[in-house]
Amino acid sequence: MKVFYSVAVGVGAFFALNCGSGDEGTGYPAAQSGAPAAAPTGAAESKPTVTSDVVEVKVTGHDFDPPEVHIKANQSVRWVWVSGSHNVISGAACTPDGLFSSGGTDVAPTTFEHKFEKTGSFPFYCDPHCGVGMKGKVTVD
Repeated sequence: MKVFYSVAVGVGAFFALNCGSGDEGTGYPAAQSGAPAAAPTGAAESKPTVTSDVVEVKVTGHDFDPPEVHIKANQSVRWVWVSGSHNVISGAACTPDGLFSSGGTDVAPTTFEHKFEKTGSFPFYCDPHCGVGMKGKVTVD
């Protein structure tokens, strides 16, 4: 019984330290390539912040906001930690592909920026939270 309680307390401590807090929204509209998609009725519209050639994605709770962005070749994406302990790793299915990585898990306020020079689809995820669906994608036209 002591082992069970030790494991339960350990798992609880892990999530308390690593999951962060923040807005646990119900989801975001699909990414757009031009005009923003309509937000669900009653929900706030979510769209990336664009500063010259940089598009920002907020890292908060267990979500990337927005989870998908469309950019042009030679533009950059800047991930901005708003809350919690996270990282950004390139790859699909929670498997790194080595294209980019923010490194170890960091807490807010932190940023990570990557310039995309080639066209294509580039999935990414947060390593500690990939299993709970913290994933996104950059599409470069």
